[in-house]
Amino acid sequence: MHLELYTEEEVLGAEVRLVREAGISFGRAIVAPAAESELPPFYLRRPDSRNLGFTHLEIPFALDDLPEGHRYTEATVALALDAASTVAVTLGADPEPPVEALTWGEGQRHLRWRLSVPDVRQGIRLGDHRIRAVVEYPLKTALLTGALGATVQVTREVLDKTRHKQAGPKEPLRFTVNVEAGWCEFAPAAESGQ
Repeated sequence: MHLELYTEEEVLGAEVRLVREAGISFGRAIVAPAAESELPPFYLRRPDSRNLGFTHLEIPFALDDLPEGHRYTEATVALALDAASTVAVTLGADPEPPVEALTWGEGQRHLRWRLSVPDVRQGIRLGDHRIRAVVEYPLKTALLTGALGATVQVTREVLDKTRHKQAGPKEPLRFTVNVEAGWCEFAPAAESGQ
């Protein structure tokens, strides 16, 4: 599923227009029961662990090509789970150097993965990237729902100066994960009724 990313540009003073700057494509997600080895040891000792389900969710994505001289210096994927009883246990990403990854959201419903380069003269490669999470939910839960979005920083040199633009979607994608059948569907927010 493709997500267009836009920057805001001022037009005639106070008016703003959206200009497509970049894009990101999310591939087929991997949904599988989490292995015990993926859980922190104390999770198995929790008194309520028998009433909880744990699913491994892995989402591949690729950044769109950019015009000559432009490069991605940061890409953040954000995932928000709808149900208050559904939270992330662990988060991860496996970037290739020089890209670094930071994650936020363990124990929370709002998750973020940020890929960045320490030197803005370098860029994040356009090939495949993956983010992953182990998600906890009440055992009788069949479907997990939420929103998936992304923002990027596009960098280019203009007259020996480095210029950065932040780009994001008009609306995030909606997703549904069936933890019993092992599938994930994405849809634009307008199609999902959200």
